[in-house]
Parts: sequence; structure tokens; C-alpha cells
Amino acid sequence: EGRKEGRREGRKEGRKEIREEIRKMGNKSSTDSIKSRKLSLYLSGSKKDDAEKLKLLLLGAGESGKSTIFKQMKVLYGQGYTPEERHKIRPFLISNINEGALDIVNAGAAVGVELTNPAALEAAETLRMLDDKRIFTDDSVSAVQTLWQDEDF
Repeated sequence: EGRKEGRREGRKEGRKEIREEIRKMGNKSSTDSIKSRKLSLYLSGSKKDDAEKLKLLLLGAGESGKSTIFKQMKVLYGQGYTPEERHKIRPFLISNINEGALDIVNAGAAVGVELTNPAALEAAETLRMLDDKRIFTDDSVSAVQTLWQDEDF
């Protein structure tokens, strides 16, 4: 808060300087010089604000998780996701759940761990038959829940 107060005081001083300059110039004042002075004061305040920010450069090969780290830091230390961002990523999260459940079933079958419960087999088939894996339906939610509770899953 001390920084904010300092910035406010700086802006007040800047406004006082502009008013004083206008007063000194009298009728000779030009709109351009006033705009120029305002812009200069704004930029000097912006430089101070920018100097107080901590910057982090994430380097790495493609698909190494740079975006994931950034998103996780935003959730943990920032203000989290906006409602618009949540709405935008929702289909991807749903798709990850539905496809992830099927991946587990298929990986289990590949190593010889087959589903034995008829309800779990039916649930896996329900997920395979989904037209759009990016939306939850009552059937897909029920199928994921059934699989999650199955001991072979």
C-alpha cells in the first residue's frame, strides 16, 4: 500500500506541475504541449510500475510444459481463471476426463487387465460411442463414475 500511496502522490505532483505550466503559459498554451506533458508524466509513472514487477522467462523445448507452469502459477499466485477462461477450457477438461477413462481401459486391456464387471464393460462402451467427448451427458457422467468405482479400472 505504501507503493500505491507513493504513486498517487507522484500523480498529484504531476497534475500540479501541469496546472502550473498551463498557468505560466497563459493564453499561449498549446493543446499539443499539454498532451505531450501528460504523456511524459504517464510514461514515467509506467516505468516505475514496470520496474517493480518481477519478470520470469521460461525456456524449454516445445511441449515441455512451459505453458502448464505459467497456468499453474496463475492459479496459485495470481487471480486464477476468469469466467471467460473457465468457459473456454471446460470442453478440453471434459474431453480429457472422457478420453482419459478410455485410455485407462485400453491400456489395461493391452497389459492383460481386462474389465470383468458387466456394468464397467457397458460404461466403457458408452464412452467409446460418444459422438462428442467434449460435453458431459448424463450417460457419460454415469459411465465415468461406474468405471471409477470398478476395482479393475
